[in-house]
Amino acid sequence: MPYIRLNCRENGPLVADSNFIIQFLSKKLGIDEVEKTLLTKEQTATSHAFTRMIEEHTTQIGFYYRYALNMDGFRAAVLPDGWFRSWMVSFIFPLVMPMAFKKKNKYVSFGRHSDEEKWTISCQDIQSISDYLGEKRFMFGDEPTTLDCTLFGHFAQFLYIPLNFPQKIYIHENCDNIVKYMNSQVDSSSLKLPKKAGRERETVRPREVNSSHNHARKPNAKLKASKSQHHNGTTHQDLVRYIQPIHAMEEPLDLIKLSLSERVYIKCRNSRELRGTLHAYDQHLNMVLSQVEETITTMEEDDETGEEIVSKKTRNVGMLFVRGDIVVLVSPPLRTS
Repeated sequence: MPYIRLNCRENGPLVADSNFIIQFLSKKLGIDEVEKTLLTKEQTATSHAFTRMIEEHTTQIGFYYRYALNMDGFRAAVLPDGWFRSWMVSFIFPLVMPMAFKKKNKYVSFGRHSDEEKWTISCQDIQSISDYLGEKRFMFGDEPTTLDCTLFGHFAQFLYIPLNFPQKIYIHENCDNIVKYMNSQVDSSSLKLPKKAGRERETVRPREVNSSHNHARKPNAKLKASKSQHHNGTTHQDLVRYIQPIHAMEEPLDLIKLSLSERVYIKCRNSRELRGTLHAYDQHLNMVLSQVEETITTMEEDDETGEEIVSKKTRNVGMLFVRGDIVVLVSPPLRTS
């Protein structure tokens, strides 16, 4: 079961299960407040119903096809070679997973149906989503919501894993709008709800966040006003901009936390500079970066003229651990408001 612990060094709360993790982070980051303003109660209820349908019904039938009937094909398609595959995946997975899902299949509502009937049931679920989506960009219009993130994750397993899922065949033959919906998000990265919230939060400059507490609470008043103004032109970006400063930064390291999964600039001792994607950090500023460009600047004196000659050497590193005791400066990505 997936789980997270927020602020491990402070013994933060442990949250398990994907749905509870999403609820917890949505509340922590203010996304739930955005969606309360974006969606009507009817749309919120519809979102809940679609989420439960695809997670507890549609995808479970997909798991049955994947694990109980086609474990070897799935294993060959998505799992890498190596020691882990040769032992865990080659022996334990083929024995445990098919047996577990066949047993689980006996205790669910659709389990007593034939395989063909199972495919029909799950494809009816998919058709209902396709009918509701229609020609809209996202399920509820022009702005993505948590439901779009959920659907993307589940449909991606049907469409992009190289197995002949019956659901994949049905989507390609009968639900062109779902194919378009998925491909547009992959091709143009248009599904940006989590990242958009983070990016809007990062537009708040340090000098604004470090102002007085009274000033930091002002966006909350704007949020209350915006709830009644949403249908009169307030945009999703405006709402995020109001909400996120409240949660943005409470201590210096929060500036780095907001830059996780983004490219940052790090100035180190001895004239070293690093640019890379930040994946992890701790309170000592030890950091893990990927796709790193390291620049080392050296100065030498010309023996003949006495002039200083500045030279720079650059190298690229796939993954790099940076010790915090050499870090002089960390700069988040440049943002525009």
